[in-house]
Amino acid sequence: MKRPSRRIEALDQRFLALLGYFHVIWASLDLLLCYGIGAVLKIEAEECHVLTAGMEFGRKITVLRNIIHRSTHPKRKELIGLLGKIQNESKRNVFAHSFVLYDEQTLTFIDRTRGGDYQVKLHRFTVDEFAEHVISFGEAVEGLTEILCPDYENYRRFALAAFSAETKPTKSPVPPSSKA
Repeated sequence: MKRPSRRIEALDQRFLALLGYFHVIWASLDLLLCYGIGAVLKIEAEECHVLTAGMEFGRKITVLRNIIHRSTHPKRKELIGLLGKIQNESKRNVFAHSFVLYDEQTLTFIDRTRGGDYQVKLHRFTVDEFAEHVISFGEAVEGLTEILCPDYENYRRFALAAFSAETKPTKSPVPPSSKA
């Protein structure tokens, strides 16, 4: 068997574009989850940013799924289905934390457990398989976006409200008089 080139140029460049596309969608998903939490709870954008700052993805999606489930949103079943697909089928942790092997034909992620019993799982994709996976993920996020925030300008204002929610820590001009 011929040893494959280790140069990244040997990898079909479509893999790189698809992986980049996946990560851009993922980054926008984090904001979308925050937006969704604020919209369902009917809280101001600044309050939502303060509430969700530092909250990890798993917690955000769980909170959103639970508050949608308890809501009267007309498309709640569809929303819950999309959130489940995104959380359970995206393979984000595989793409972000695995070792990668590649050749001219395939991209392989070697996913090792990060706790508990040590296990290893291979996720091998041809470019067409990888494209199908990334496009399916993108369609789920797009469906979620269309339902949660059909007005892009509101979404944009929500994102920028993160700046107005920022607090400036202040230092007391007089030190405390007692030692606590």
